[in-house]
Order: sequence, then C-alpha cells, then structure tokens
Amino acid sequence: MKRILTLTICILICSVTCFAQKRKTIDRTKTETVRSTQKTKPKVSSSTEKGNSNKPKVVSAAPKQSQKKTVKSTSKKSYFSISSQYASFGSDGGNRTFTVSSSAAWKISVNTANWGHLSRSGNTLYLRVDANNSSSSRTDYFTISSGSKSIRVDISQGKGNSLTVSSESLSFPSAGGSRTITVNSSSSWKIGTKTYDWGHLSTNGNTITLRVDANTTTSSRTDYFTVKAGNLEKRINISQSGGTASSSKDATIKSVSVSNNADVDGEKGLSVNVSFNISGMKGHSGKVSCYFYDTSGNALIDTNDSYGTTGNPSCVAVSRSINPGYDNTVYTDFDVKIPYKELHLSNTYSRTLRVDVIIWDYSSGGGHELTRKSGTTFTCVPNISYLKVDGSTTDKSKYFGESGGREYYSVNTSASSYETWGVPSWCRIENKTSSGFSLVCERNNSRSSRNDYMKVKAAGKEIRIDIEQAASSGPTASITSIEQVHNIMNGFVKGMNIKLKFDVSGMQGRTVRATAWFYYADNSTKLNNAYGNQVSVSKSDTAPYENTTFTMTLFMPYQGLNMAYGWSGSLTFDIAIYDSSGNKLTRQDNNSFTFSNF
Repeated sequence: MKRILTLTICILICSVTCFAQKRKTIDRTKTETVRSTQKTKPKVSSSTEKGNSNKPKVVSAAPKQSQKKTVKSTSKKSYFSISSQYASFGSDGGNRTFTVSSSAAWKISVNTANWGHLSRSGNTLYLRVDANNSSSSRTDYFTISSGSKSIRVDISQGKGNSLTVSSESLSFPSAGGSRTITVNSSSSWKIGTKTYDWGHLSTNGNTITLRVDANTTTSSRTDYFTVKAGNLEKRINISQSGGTASSSKDATIKSVSVSNNADVDGEKGLSVNVSFNISGMKGHSGKVSCYFYDTSGNALIDTNDSYGTTGNPSCVAVSRSINPGYDNTVYTDFDVKIPYKELHLSNTYSRTLRVDVIIWDYSSGGGHELTRKSGTTFTCVPNISYLKVDGSTTDKSKYFGESGGREYYSVNTSASSYETWGVPSWCRIENKTSSGFSLVCERNNSRSSRNDYMKVKAAGKEIRIDIEQAASSGPTASITSIEQVHNIMNGFVKGMNIKLKFDVSGMQGRTVRATAWFYYADNSTKLNNAYGNQVSVSKSDTAPYENTTFTMTLFMPYQGLNMAYGWSGSLTFDIAIYDSSGNKLTRQDNNSFTFSNF
C-alpha cells in the first residue's frame, strides 16, 4: 500500500510539471507574434499596460495638420441711421434737430404735412412745428431714404388750449364794489390787457377779483380786461353807472377834432383840439387827457413808458394841465399833442383810430373825472419816411436747402415804390407788387454751399437780406407722369407702352436709366419670367444738361409677362430711375392694370 501511494504521488508531480511547461511554451509563442505585428505599427511605446507586463502599448501617429491661410476682408460696411425716430411737441409747437449718419447719399423722400416744416443742412435735419390751435392732438411723419433703405420718423403734437370764464360782462353801480369770476383753462393763464386806474385786479388760484372805485361823475363809464392762455384770449367787459352831479364843479365837452402833421417839439404828430366849458375850478388844477384806440376798441399799447397810463400794460395816452382863472371858463381851442412815433403803430400806413377825451379835477390830490367824450374817430396819416420788410426795419437772413425754394417778404414804405438791389445770380424776384415780393432760390447742383446778399431800398433807407444755400448732396430725379397704352403692336409683337416723363438734376453727360418692375396685384409678390428673374423692361439715355426733362416710352410685350394661357386679373408695376452707377434716384410704386391672356 505504501508503494502504491508513493507511485501515485510521483505520477501527480510529473503531470503538474508537464502542464506548467506546456503553458509556458504557449505564452512565449503569443509574445513573439505580437512583437512581429507591432513592427508594422506607426509608433510603439516602450511602456507596458497595467495588468499585462508582456503586451506593449501601441500609440497611433498624429495626422499632419494642414496649414490655414487667413484672408482679411477689406470691404467697407454700409450704414444708415438717424439720431431719433420720434418727436413729440406741445400745443405751442417748437423745433427739433436730427442728425443723419449714412455711408451713402440720402434724401427726404416723404415730407411732413403743412403744419410741419423740414429743412436740411448737410447731415442735419431741422423740423419746425406750428402751434396746434385745435382741440385735438395730431400726428404726422416724414421719411428719409438712402438707396433701397428708408427710415420713418413719427411726429406727435398735443391738442390746443381751452379757455373759458364764468362771466364776460361785469356791471357796477356808481358806488363801485367787487366782482369775482372763475377761469377754466387747459394750460396756465394770465391777465392780458388790464383796466383803467379806477379798476383794480387781483388773482387767487383760478379766480379773478375786480374792485371798482366809486364813480363820482354823472356819466357812466366802460372798460375791459382780458385773460390769455397761450394763443387764446377772453375779453371781460366792465360797465359802471354815473353818480350824482356835483353842484360845485362841472365840465362839458362841446367838440373834439384831430389834425395830422402837427409840430410836437420838432417832430411830426397828432393834435387833438378840444372845446369845453368848466365851472367851479377857479384856481384849481386839472387835466385834459386823450386815450387812443383802434376801431375795434383795443387800446394802443405804450411800449416805452413815455406817453401812457400808469397801468400794466401802459396804454397810449397824453395829457395837458389846466388851471382855470374864472369860476366859469370857456376853452374854444385847446390842443393836446402827441408825436406819431409814440402811437407805437406796427405799420405806418394810414388807418382809422379812435380817441376818448376826459377832463379831470386834481384839486383834491387824486384824479376826479368831471366829464368825458368817447368814440371820436379820425384818420391817422403819418408824414414820415420809413421802410419796413416783414414788419420791421432790421436786416434779414434766409437759409435755403440744396433744392432751393421760395420766400415771401412784405414791404411797407412811405415812398411810392421800392427797389430790390443786388439779387444773386442763382436767385430771382417773382410776383413783385407794391406790398411785397417773392425771393426764389434755384437748386444748388454744386457740392459747395453758397451765400450772398441783396437789399431792399426805398425812402432813403435800405434793409439787407443775407442768403445762404446748402451744397448739393448728389443727383436727384422726380417722376412727373406715367401713362399706360395697351394693345400696341411693336412689329409682330403685341404689348403695352409705358410713357414716362421725369426730371433729373446733377447728371449732365451721364447715363440715366428708367426701369419698370412688374408684380402681382398686391404690388409685393414679384412677377417672374421663365428663368426665375423678375419681369422688367428698361431704357437708358444720356442727360445733355444739368437739369434735364426726359420723355421715354417703355414697351412691354404681353408674352414677356409669363402668364399662363387663360389667366385674367390685375397686375402692377413700379417705375424706378437710376443713375449711371445703378443708384436709385427715385421710384413710384403700384401702377396697376388688368391683363387677360386668352
């Protein structure tokens, strides 16, 4: 048994030894095969992977990177913008300035309504808006364009003012007293024309209080004051009954007359001649006062506090003192004079005026009215040399845009005629009459601005008008008319004629092209030909003058419209005018017509 166990152990040992030798041989063969394979790899690392000491790590060679060439763009970026696309105004109107930034020429393509006024200087736009006198707000817009780009600027303006008063007529007894009225206004208000010195006005919030002194005369008296809010005005009339007659002092005005060209301390003026009786004033001081009005009853305003009342505003008036030497004194030829210039008339032509005469008693300090005579009218005929342009004697200035324009000037002069002297060659005078003329400025086709001046001369005086015009921003065009004539035969081809008339400026010696672009009825969907291009027809010509009027006829064959047989409906076309560089000068859209392809 012991021998059998020993033999069994030997056999097991031999088996294990053989198995170990066999596994080692197989592993060596694998290693050699891998090494032989690795020789064909692009790159072999000398390190081995973790967990396999016999297997080498293979790393692939990185591909060769291609060199990239960077090309810097040198093209110029286009731009077109305006500093603001909205402008808001109050009811009083006002001015706004816009700055346009553009890489190409631009123009005003859509102008404002007649309450807005646009002008241009270089890349600056000036907008002036008139006052809104209506009770409704309003909106408008204008458009600028550069090539195919356009920018719209919207305009809004608030509604005008409203003004009402609780009463437009106030009456007082001879003893005087106070009255209060209420003012309702959509904006701030103020007292315009004030009362005579026997009326006293005060304000508190939206109320006005009028206090009237006692009327110590036997005659009733009237006056008024005004309330103003913006360009609105309300007149409040005042009346006061007369008092009891004084037994000690009295006066009666018999007549009042006015003469022109009186000598007033070496100046020309008016003389008011008053005939009157006065009693009870012996040795007492008094005055004869004259107050001047227009025919509507509006007091003439004293602007230099020389000949006027003590109110605010001061009204034109002149007084002369009296000191009767008798208990009953008769004045048959009493003159009160005032120079023409102290009437402060806005124009110096002849007109009808009114004078009121009051006789005052100043024996007790303050003025006590004895009597008055109101409503004497007369013709004021100033005999002085004068020249006014647009109502003033100051020099003027006028700015025109590149397109030129027209400006009217009123002229008032004491002379029988006036002269327009030194009118620039690029301007002209039109519609000259005795009361004014129109200055017309032609378009500036030069790339430089220009300036000059002229004068208006008359009565030994002259007024200068300085004129400035902006430089031209480039060629322009405007379409005058577009006419369609259908069913025209051109050779053996039937079609339509589009007859154009348009004006072009700044293109002398250069080619001008007119093109008709065709659309479906919506004037948006393009009408394409068989090649996928928009249907169009063009014609070119050369402008012989700086300002040229063209008449062109574009023939469009019906077959060129590329409409299927049996189609019937409406089509449209746009007309565009281009310069020699292909820049669009103007365009008129949506010219419609009907077409049937049968």
